[in-house]
Amino acid sequence: MENGLFHIWMVKRRKRAKMDCVLEQLLIGSMLGDGHIEKPNLNGTPRFREGHSIAQRKYLVWKAKILSNYFKVKIYEGKNNLGKKTVNLYTSCSSELFKLFNLFYPGGIKRKLISVDALRELDDFGLAIWYVNYPASRCEACNYARSQFLTK
Repeated sequence: MENGLFHIWMVKRRKRAKMDCVLEQLLIGSMLGDGHIEKPNLNGTPRFREGHSIAQRKYLVWKAKILSNYFKVKIYEGKNNLGKKTVNLYTSCSSELFKLFNLFYPGGIKRKLISVDALRELDDFGLAIWYVNYPASRCEACNYARSQFLTK
């Protein structure tokens, strides 16, 4: 056990593939939710990470299976500052993430920025990923947005 985290499993990267639409939408939808792209050091190559409560472990494992077609993926279980169990996903560093890093962290800012440009990149799959990150039962804004598409 290191720093309160222990290694669950690692998905080895399969045949290297360029970022395709499914991966890009998975990442954009995730970035609009709990996902982050970080650089381990100032001039480093970015990696993707995302954390959830242990209740969303299956969802994170599902994402890991998709991401493993492009990156090495690690999933860890740990505890947050309140002592609640969490599950965290990390990808290997990849230069393919620079485009999305620049989209969400323009000029290298430290805090994620959700811009109109990022929202314009979304397709139906990316929107679904974003929505799943914030179930309507927990999100008043999601309830409002969803109600705009309901028909009588």
